[in-house]
Amino acid sequence: MAESQAHHRRFRSDFPAVPTELNHDLTILADILTDYCGAVETAFVRIAKAFENTVEERRWRKSLLEPMRIEVPA
Repeated sequence: MAESQAHHRRFRSDFPAVPTELNHDLTILADILTDYCGAVETAFVRIAKAFENTVEERRWRKSLLEPMRIEVPA
């Protein structure tokens, strides 16, 4: 956990405190987050297929995420 937080602090320190005039940094960050979400969705789809879970076509994100969640004790 501490290592993850250190990576996050290093990542945030690379960005300016106030967005630049052209917002290039925010565009890059949005692209990174989009790619990350796509990778997570792909991983979940592969996991669901491996365990033969069905994914509804109409609400596929919800039907994909529900079996992927686990409760973590506080």
